[in-house]
Amino acid sequence: MKFYKDKGETFSCDLEIEGASLSESQARLVLKFDNDRIYLFEGSISDTGVCEVKIPALKEINAKNGKAKLEVIAESTYFIPWESDFSVEVSKKVGIKEVKFVNQDKKELSEVKVKSAKPINQENKKSEKPSNQNQLIIEIKKGISEKSRDLVKTALQKFAKMSSKDKAIVLENIKNFVPSTTVKKWADRTFVTTNQNSKICTYLISQGITTLDD
Repeated sequence: MKFYKDKGETFSCDLEIEGASLSESQARLVLKFDNDRIYLFEGSISDTGVCEVKIPALKEINAKNGKAKLEVIAESTYFIPWESDFSVEVSKKVGIKEVKFVNQDKKELSEVKVKSAKPINQENKKSEKPSNQNQLIIEIKKGISEKSRDLVKTALQKFAKMSSKDKAIVLENIKNFVPSTTVKKWADRTFVTTNQNSKICTYLISQGITTLDD
């Protein structure tokens, strides 16, 4: 069984009590955590025997596990009809999956930090798509050095500011361009995927980003 730190839950079960009135019976859920903290939650029992206990978000709980038990008192008689181990988790998780450099207007580059609570299967998204020269997108891996980030950013800015003629020269040169072993290892460590834009960046860095004038 699971309870959550960031959202409430309702515990529900059907009770059968023989020889006692349901309306005069009481129920409560007891949560005993591994750090010996105990929480008690009063429940309700309907005329049809449905027992419900509302459990709020357990924001202040640091323990991750414990044991739950349902206590029922029917006409002064005490019962424990149900027990179970439980864990405390967070239902929504947010983390950085990747960092992107995006050039939308050929002038400014920005870092986009991504985001999602739901798992994303990146393996199905690695197919290379035709590059739009007016929108340079390069996905870089987590953990690369600031120096490598600056090199990528500088290369993209350089290409974005080139004339159409100079861009055409670069695009023609990268078709048969083979980087040195050192540059190739750097590119493999830096880029998530190999596409036209990452090849442009690798080519300009290989050339010292000085081959073509502004």
